[in-house]
Amino acid sequence: MNTMIHKPVEREAQRIQANHEELLERVSRVIREDGAIQPFSGLHLARASKPSGRCMGFPRHPCA
Repeated sequence: MNTMIHKPVEREAQRIQANHEELLERVSRVIREDGAIQPFSGLHLARASKPSGRCMGFPRHPCA
């Protein structure tokens, strides 16, 4: 019974990881170098590389 509970949790964790990797891949296609862009009004994407790898993020801006 306990195994049945863990299966959905494991699948959800795998799905989250796959979504995360896909998002990083898509952002890296749009932003090829460090910096920030605004591809659409209100959508800000940023990328900053580190010596140990890359870090991409979504800056938080207050809603108008």
